Amino acid sequence: MVFKSIKWRLLLWMTCLLTMILTGLGIAVYEIHLANRIGQLDEELRRRVAVLGVTLYAPPMPSTDNRQPGPPGDNFGPPGDHSRPPPPPEGFSGEPPNHNSPPSDSPPPDKPALRDAQFPAGISSLFEEHDTNGFYFVIWKREATGPLKKSASAPARMTRPQPGEHDTGTYTRTRGAFREAFHATERGDCVLVGRVLAPELADARRFAGLLLLGGISLLALILTGAWWLIGRALQP
Repeated sequence: MVFKSIKWRLLLWMTCLLTMILTGLGIAVYEIHLANRIGQLDEELRRRVAVLGVTLYAPPMPSTDNRQPGPPGDNFGPPGDHSRPPPPPEGFSGEPPNHNSPPSDSPPPDKPALRDAQFPAGISSLFEEHDTNGFYFVIWKREATGPLKKSASAPARMTRPQPGEHDTGTYTRTRGAFREAFHATERGDCVLVGRVLAPELADARRFAGLLLLGGISLLALILTGAWWLIGRALQP
């Protein structure tokens, strides 16, 4: 019989050994490749979270006033207007307002409030509204029950991440077919940026196919050489 031949038994043993070695090596290379792709995506997500957070919480730009100062002592009206300043409003007591005690519902001076999410063109380009595989964002305010603002490409149902108390780090998570990074601010607001994992998974499948094809080709090449060597070694 065939399997009673020393040549076939040696070839079968070598085939099993090489198959296990190549399979283990291929799985390790595949996992490293997929981890690198997801790591690159995480870097992009963290970068967009940082840019979005800075944009939202940056203090508004001071308004420019093109009026030229009038004569000394006259800070009212356009140039050359020497009219007297307008009368004080009704109920004015004559004492300057106290700016040192902000209202209880206003944020501390060193922590600007969450601005309305109106992004400049450079920020809006980071989130393609009509790209199904593009980046999306969701913003939750501390007191709000639902999202304060989110991009049009964001999933319909979004759950707010729940980091630890006073935890302001940036973290990543995989939620179904999405990869997301989120950051909780000191005020309790939350900024999340995500993207669908389809491009990375498709690339991983192509890479796995190449690994399989390369492994089969390498195994066939090695077994062909082993068949010839075993035949030469077993000759009288």
